[in-house]
Amino acid sequence: MTHQFLRENKYWFSTGTHYVGQIMPGERMGTFMQFVTGGAVWDPLPDDFDVFCFGSDGARFPQPTGEEAWRLRLESQFPAERAAIRRYFADIRKVFDFYGNHLGEKATRGLVRTAFRLLVGGKRRRAASFTAEEYMRRNFQDPRLRGLLLAIWGDHGLRPDRVTFMHHALITGNNFTGTYYPRLGPRHLAKATLPFIQAAGGRVLASAPASEILLDACGRVAGVRATIQGTEGVLKSKLVVSAAGAYVTFRQLLREPIHPCLEDKTMQSAGCGCAALYFGLDCDPSEVWGVKGENLWISSDYEHSSHSMYDPWSGKGPDYAFLTFPSLKEAYTSAHWAEVCLFTDPRHYARWEHLPSSARGPEYEALKQRMLEDVLRYVEPWLPGFGSHVAYSEVGTPLTWRHFTGWPDGTMYGVPPTRQRVDHDAILRPETSIPGLYLAGTDANMFGVAGAAMGGVMAAGAILSPRLGFFGIYPQMQKMMAQPGWAAPVWPPEAVACRVESIHDEGSRARSITLRVPDEAVERFAFGPGQFVTLVLDVDRDQVRRAYSISSLPRDLPLISVAVKRVVGGRASRWLHDHLEEGQEVRVLAPMGEFCLEGGAKPQKIDAQTTQRTPPSFPPSSDDHDAAVLVRASEPPVPHLHLFLGAGSGVVPLVPMLETALERG
Repeated sequence: MTHQFLRENKYWFSTGTHYVGQIMPGERMGTFMQFVTGGAVWDPLPDDFDVFCFGSDGARFPQPTGEEAWRLRLESQFPAERAAIRRYFADIRKVFDFYGNHLGEKATRGLVRTAFRLLVGGKRRRAASFTAEEYMRRNFQDPRLRGLLLAIWGDHGLRPDRVTFMHHALITGNNFTGTYYPRLGPRHLAKATLPFIQAAGGRVLASAPASEILLDACGRVAGVRATIQGTEGVLKSKLVVSAAGAYVTFRQLLREPIHPCLEDKTMQSAGCGCAALYFGLDCDPSEVWGVKGENLWISSDYEHSSHSMYDPWSGKGPDYAFLTFPSLKEAYTSAHWAEVCLFTDPRHYARWEHLPSSARGPEYEALKQRMLEDVLRYVEPWLPGFGSHVAYSEVGTPLTWRHFTGWPDGTMYGVPPTRQRVDHDAILRPETSIPGLYLAGTDANMFGVAGAAMGGVMAAGAILSPRLGFFGIYPQMQKMMAQPGWAAPVWPPEAVACRVESIHDEGSRARSITLRVPDEAVERFAFGPGQFVTLVLDVDRDQVRRAYSISSLPRDLPLISVAVKRVVGGRASRWLHDHLEEGQEVRVLAPMGEFCLEGGAKPQKIDAQTTQRTPPSFPPSSDDHDAAVLVRASEPPVPHLHLFLGAGSGVVPLVPMLETALERG
């Protein structure tokens, strides 16, 4: 869900995280997420975070942040339905009230579980006994209002005539307290958990597919068979936590599969797979279309359930799509991109499901091209000229989702939120029927990033506090987070804390920063003109290293200066321009580099016929560093003759070289 992939070295496409609710401190889910990510920074979406668009009449309905604001806006637009609207919001609150107790029942044992079960009673089953569409038809007369309230159905990945009202209420109410996006992008959420895991002695193995969960003669978990760096082996363990989904865990990874009910299509995709289209843009969407980071839900009309799933063979195009601009939500981007999700019947792609992506042939590629063209036509009325601004595009079908997640039919959220899921709820909980095997992720709790994360918390609670579950570990987490220095950056031991002596703006896009090296480190910071230092920064709870050429002279120590150019999308340069102040401390690594007046590359002779240049050794490349070229004469007729050539910020290392050369005479 938090995976991103990079294209063209500038488009960071997201696969599952588009916005998350109930994530801020003070909310239980927010506390859990802050704990496991070390305090990852989240930013709110615009006040009108979702915009529902309907092609049949051209109407646009923005949804504001906050339960009351949304209710009042609906009442003003549909005054005849005021009583039904208020009842709808009250019913959503009722679902949230009993669902919290239901989670308690799933996550605990013994008498505690019994108490929660009594609190839930039959409320959950009743709320799941009818679909979201059935609820709307019973309670609302206006078909436009019904269609508006149901237009969010892509968030639970199932059409309104199939999803239960309970699951509709959970996803709708999840956004009432605000929606957020990780400032550094979804990829940072996974990255931020690594120190947390490693500090506890754990390891993270990428590209290490598991093929079997092993059991001993008594039926207890004994480990996992996996392939690591091309070699198959066994990781022995008495505990295994699987977030691969119920179907993969129970039907594919066990030598003797259990829970045959998972073979039913209603427990796999319910006929709804996901296709995703990714667009790299050559423009700023906020300037061209006036969008600010909100999501667009585009529907052909208000009758969602009368539409078939998108059929790329029909020539009709989609009836429903989700469109978002993640680049407007991330804080540091040098380009812009958009993503569109479609919901489609997996059977349309079944003929290629057993073939690797490289062997699906021209017909499959032609199908993806048709999907691309269908989407561009579909969004054109809402974003005029969108297709003309597409500089890069890529299409992922349900087969793509199936390849990366293992979920049947390429569904987005694991076991679909149908009545059948509720009927088989006994197997969809962290504690399984196999001793030592635990289920995490969306199938242990609920769909979405927050639901998947909470599924992991519930699994941890089942292991660490079996009787109380996550209620038993929550106070411990709060206590740890209250300690001074919690989630403080772990600096590399070789980094030296230098105080910012002065900051001087050289113009609108460049500034000079002078640092004072502590006395005990001055000897380590002796440098030659042209060398660079590396600043180690904590930018939004993520450690960033950037190399900057030294602009001061060796005789200036213990003061050392660097020049920083503001770069579009540059995390370090923007932070140094917008947040660094005099008196602060910055961690710095000792000077390095061979591109200097002394100790550099061997001089190259320049003759009268041709001009040759010896490429210098540059500091590590980064988004905050421009290249420079130094030309030196090896056997000049005049002693100590030097020729310096530079451009842009590449002149910075040349300045101290030139000054030093002039001083030497």
